Parts: sequence; structure tokens; C-alpha cells
Amino acid sequence: MLQSGAIRPAIIQALGTTMTTGQVEVGAVGEVPDLDGLSDKEAKQALEDAGFQEKSKEGAKYKEYVHEDKSTVWIKPEGEVVRVTKPRYDPITGQRTNNGEKLIKTEEGEMRATRDQELIHNSRKNEVIKREEPPPSDKK
Repeated sequence: MLQSGAIRPAIIQALGTTMTTGQVEVGAVGEVPDLDGLSDKEAKQALEDAGFQEKSKEGAKYKEYVHEDKSTVWIKPEGEVVRVTKPRYDPITGQRTNNGEKLIKTEEGEMRATRDQELIHNSRKNEVIKREEPPPSDKK
């Protein structure tokens, strides 16, 4: 008979759940340098240098940059940078396991992956580019 300590890891592995105390794989979005204080052009160049391609739609409020690993960087009209980690999937069910996960810059300047919406909201001003063009208006 197995001891209960030996069963738990087997059950976790069978469920396709990865438990870690270290860093999770966030994709190329984690390799992009800090964009805080850069101009639109400088941020675009840094993203392109990291392998991201602009995928923004004509007239879109947000600028969207996507890497081939599907990690994404959004630049909001006010210049706020939103880093979306690459998708990770459960090997058994095939379902995405990290919906809503963002890579945020903490007040201490560290990058951290989280799905905690309060942390994401509170960190929005920690990485902001300088917009050279006014944000698109909703008014016509």
C-alpha cells in the first residue's frame, strides 16, 4: 500500500496539473525590456527586436503586438502596457490553463505573472510609454 504522500504527486501528475514554486514559462513577453518611459517608436522597435509583430486593426484604440509563441503586448491609448503571457494548455484535457494571466511590473520593478485582477489593475501605472500621438477618440 502506498503512503498518502506518494499518492498525491501521482494524482496531481495524472490530472495534468503542474505545481511549481518557481517561475512559470511566460513566453517571449518576458524577454521584452521594460518599456516604461519609451516613446511609441522606441517601444515599437523594442517589441520588433524581441520578435513581436504589430497586429493592430485600422482605427483600433489599442496597439497589439504578437509573438509567434502567441504571447502578446497591448499598448492602451493612455500608453499603459499590458503583457499577456503565452497560452499554456493542460496536456490531458487540452484546455488553456492560464486564461487571464498577465505579466505585470511590480512597484519594486520586478516582473511577475499573475491572474489576480486586483494586482493587474493596481499595477497599470508601473509601465507606461510616452504617447506621441493622441489616443483615438470615440466621438465622430
